[in-house]
Amino acid sequence: MSAALESLRFKPPDNLIGAMLESHGKARELLRLARLAGSSVELSDRRAAEACTRVERYFRDGFPQLTEVEEAHIFPRLRAWGSALDVTLRMMSEQHRAQEPGVRALVQLCGSLRRQPCNAPKRAQLVGIVDDLERDLDEHLAFEEAVIFEEVRRLLPAPLQLDILEALRLSAGSEAAPDLLPRGEASRV
Repeated sequence: MSAALESLRFKPPDNLIGAMLESHGKARELLRLARLAGSSVELSDRRAAEACTRVERYFRDGFPQLTEVEEAHIFPRLRAWGSALDVTLRMMSEQHRAQEPGVRALVQLCGSLRRQPCNAPKRAQLVGIVDDLERDLDEHLAFEEAVIFEEVRRLLPAPLQLDILEALRLSAGSEAAPDLLPRGEASRV
């Protein structure tokens, strides 16, 4: 492969924060895609079904795995640094639990639309679910990026961050989470 082509290949992030930011970006991108599938009358049924397949797969498999890695590997290590972060981390965990019903509703509706994309009422319902989930996730992800990620950078040594990144990659490599980390593919649909 030529050097020019090699430079264009997707290179996964080599640090935890980069990987987490990419995962957050993927969630935002797929919510926009779900909105498009629900609201665009010009989107063919085939394209709407393809969009719903991608959204369903990520929010069924990848997104819960990302949350699990945060809860199991990042939050406990930050809690070890004292009570100042405990309230914040407890709030983040509560938000994770509060997001679960919206994520389940999104997955179920996308699964239904994947099989029956011509259902206009369900496509309209998808927009409402995306509105609610976007509102919750936008605030949550922005806070996590501004506060939690800064604490990870400040408090967790680089080797520990690499261990957590490996756990994230292992989750992404499992059959249950094919879309946890972006693959660098251009968005289609």
